[in-house]
Amino acid sequence: MQVAEPQELLEMRLVALCQDIDKVKQVADDARRRRASHDHLEALICRFDGDSIWVQLRESKALVGMLVDAMNGDPRLKEALRTHDLLDRAADMEQRLEKARGNLIEARTELSDMDNYMVDVDLHTALTTSLTERCQKLGAEVEGLLAKLREGEPPREVWACYERKLENECQDLFADYVDFLGGLTLRDHALDDEVCAITDELLWEIPGQLKRLTLPARRPTLRSAFNELVKLGFPGWTIWNIPLVGSEIGAAQALKPLGDWVLGQAACELPQPVRRALFAEAYAAYTVGPAYGCAATLLKFQPHHDEPGDAVPSDIQRAAVILRVLRIVADDSPEIGEVVDRIEEYWLEAVSKLKNAAAVTGQLDEFAAAVCAGLRSYEVNAFGPDDWASVRRTAEMLGAGDGPHRAPNDLGALALLNAAWVTRLERPGSKDWALDVTRNVKTVWKSMSRAPEGGNRGRP
Repeated sequence: MQVAEPQELLEMRLVALCQDIDKVKQVADDARRRRASHDHLEALICRFDGDSIWVQLRESKALVGMLVDAMNGDPRLKEALRTHDLLDRAADMEQRLEKARGNLIEARTELSDMDNYMVDVDLHTALTTSLTERCQKLGAEVEGLLAKLREGEPPREVWACYERKLENECQDLFADYVDFLGGLTLRDHALDDEVCAITDELLWEIPGQLKRLTLPARRPTLRSAFNELVKLGFPGWTIWNIPLVGSEIGAAQALKPLGDWVLGQAACELPQPVRRALFAEAYAAYTVGPAYGCAATLLKFQPHHDEPGDAVPSDIQRAAVILRVLRIVADDSPEIGEVVDRIEEYWLEAVSKLKNAAAVTGQLDEFAAAVCAGLRSYEVNAFGPDDWASVRRTAEMLGAGDGPHRAPNDLGALALLNAAWVTRLERPGSKDWALDVTRNVKTVWKSMSRAPEGGNRGRP
């Protein structure tokens, strides 16, 4: 058996990589085709034109009914048809058509429910465009490596380029591809439990955020090969974790002119990567409100994590900045202050049992205050006292014994999520209470008259 030359083996690897990239490039077409069949069925069943099954069935049922009436009205014809068992069969056909009508009504209802959740990828042209462009760029680069190899480039150098390309770019693209298709499936079948739709709305409300489509995924991130795509990591597919997307948005803002300018006003001795990470926490607390503080300190941070790294702050540092920002944004509001007191109480109690101290340094206090001042100067809107009336009204509904009523017209995702956490903190250790509030939040959300770009509920 002849052993392949090293360059022949490399050539096969490069060809296989090109095929993999081409497969990913088809994801946009596949995503659009999955909706095309739904739209075709909807046209046949749900619309009232001459080609729809609904109209044809209605007309057929009416015609059979008229024929049966005519048969029953003519004694001689009725007797002749009865002899051949046609009259009973005609009456049976009328019943069958009525049953088919009932089945069609059920099918229309199911299609309507599917339409509420199915993401219309065509509306997110930037998302599919970014995928195509990324694949075209990578494909051209791999084709270029093939050309160099065939032109006599030393295999060792091409191998090194191939491995770097595979490790640094292609693996991330392939992971996004798998998450994208899996996330679409989960969301199309409403298995994300409304979490993505609420997050879509939240992304519209948080200042300065350009991401617009949310899908369930293995790990959370805003950074993706697909423009506009936000991935919600498992197991955070609950309403309680939605506010955590605020820190991802803050991390993105930290790398933009806004972050550079604000951090320039918030001088401190911490390393720049740590300052950027703490800016992300401050931005999230500032724009999302106490709901972010609850989600971060009560569900995410580890109270024994007090050792910062050169590029990563400790969870205790993160919590200190968040609590300080929430105090500043509250602006002496007793209602918000009470929620922040509860957050701080639970957090510091856990810290004290696992560590000897949880001191908030003056340096972090000053940093948080400077970030808040910088964001105000940059005219970034905070979620604070002016928004709390809506939170209070919604919290009363979520905690009502007879269940929630229809949502106010001006209710948004930020107010809804803050109200959910305010209500949950009434009985923080009760699983049944958390489930009740979750169920009520979904009921309120479904009553909100919105039509998001990711489905039929969300952004108006």
